[in-house]
Amino acid sequence: MYYPLFNNNAMFRLQEEPFPDDVMEKLNENTKAGFKLAFDVFRVLCEEGNAIRARYGYEKGPLPDWEAFQQEFVPADLVKMKNALFAAISMGYTREIPSLEDVDLTLLEIPKKTE
Repeated sequence: MYYPLFNNNAMFRLQEEPFPDDVMEKLNENTKAGFKLAFDVFRVLCEEGNAIRARYGYEKGPLPDWEAFQQEFVPADLVKMKNALFAAISMGYTREIPSLEDVDLTLLEIPKKTE
């Protein structure tokens, strides 16, 4: 099982490492180059997932291997990988903790009624 994570470090790595500027658009290309790019991005996210798992004391998961991917995986696996990739990116841009913009500060100042 792979553990992809799109965190700030992954975002900066995708911007700084030799990825194309339009990496998100190129991920949808159904060419060998597009598949390799999707794989490379997925590997970066899995490396970040493993780093955070290790930080919290969990066992690291496997890292995807390009040669094994080409030989052992079928096209349906590529679809699953891309879905996991886009899900990780989508989750990376969402928040479970409300931001201050979502909190009505005046309501916090109203004393709670005690009975």
